[in-house]
Amino acid sequence: MNNSLFGDLDDFTSWKQEWKDMPEFEQDDTNPFLTIEVNFGYLRSDGLPQTRLKPYRILKVHFRNREDVYDFANLLNIKGLTPQIKSFWYGESVETFSGLIKQKVTRKTLGLWYPQYNLEKPSNFLYMGGGYNP
Repeated sequence: MNNSLFGDLDDFTSWKQEWKDMPEFEQDDTNPFLTIEVNFGYLRSDGLPQTRLKPYRILKVHFRNREDVYDFANLLNIKGLTPQIKSFWYGESVETFSGLIKQKVTRKTLGLWYPQYNLEKPSNFLYMGGGYNP
């Protein structure tokens, strides 16, 4: 007679047989190298940004490495964008920004990865930060 509260304890070790020869689980590092906030300001009729205390839109852009940050800065023609900068004001429209980085940015997009990850390869990166909207 087994006096265990949980019955036969051998039943609790049967999972070991099921998991025999199973591959190890590997989790890729999904933390970004850097996240920068892009602040979109209001534009005046002459095309210059208005001076307001609060942007009309903030978009978080996540980067995998330092080279992606410099690539992004060159693409948008932003001088002095380095990994030490946490946010900057972008005077063009969201649509212009979206076209330059070749990613769809909607009103629901809160953040995205630059450059965009390959959508055909399953990855946790696709689902982080709003960069992938199925």
